[in-house]
Amino acid sequence: MSKRSVLHLMVAAMILIGIGMDSLAAGKKPQPQPEPTYTAWVSDDAGYMVRSDGRGLYVNYDYDEKAAEDCVRVWGTIMLRTVHNSDVCNGQLSYWSPNPYNQPTHRFLTLDFGISAPGDLDGNGTPETIEKAPARIGFGRVQGGLAPVGILVLHVNPDGTTTQDTAWSINYHNPAHASTSGSGTVDFCLEPGEATADLYEVVGIVNPNNRRVKETYEFVGTFDLPFHIQVATIE
Repeated sequence: MSKRSVLHLMVAAMILIGIGMDSLAAGKKPQPQPEPTYTAWVSDDAGYMVRSDGRGLYVNYDYDEKAAEDCVRVWGTIMLRTVHNSDVCNGQLSYWSPNPYNQPTHRFLTLDFGISAPGDLDGNGTPETIEKAPARIGFGRVQGGLAPVGILVLHVNPDGTTTQDTAWSINYHNPAHASTSGSGTVDFCLEPGEATADLYEVVGIVNPNNRRVKETYEFVGTFDLPFHIQVATIE
């Protein structure tokens, strides 16, 4: 091939590349959009028995440095997980753990059982009427303004760190009310008197590797655990 032919091919290739770049710039090929970052706001108003941990919004862990430190996972309108499922996050300590180096402590939901102390949900060794438990609250598909709801409380190790094993299960009798605002936020709520829920302790048979191979759910009691949670996106 002559030098002139090679030059012609190079010019043609550059023209095609330029056309391709112009097409992209003109928007002819849609570009992938980043996934939205979700936040969850948990109301601490009087009357709600499932409240926040007093540390403000629960912001999805991949948003910024502070959110990553908090290890929260807000999975859209599907789930708020106060401890993201990863080794680093599971290694965080509970609020009650000895912490001489002032390391980050995991976030939790405040579960208020009124006058009852049904069990040691936060792993500090003492059943209390108010348990500060690492947990995930999940919502099913919204249909007709209603969404099934339940809370799973994570197992806490004796040193205060968590695993992703389920230690307690809270099963609501009624679905949550779900309403969407014009800005795209979604509010989930169950008011006092309609938030009846059964509490179960998860008991397992442990094998030699310290892993549960069979789980049973032991009924503990029925409680009224109203809440108001709003899920939104960060623009």
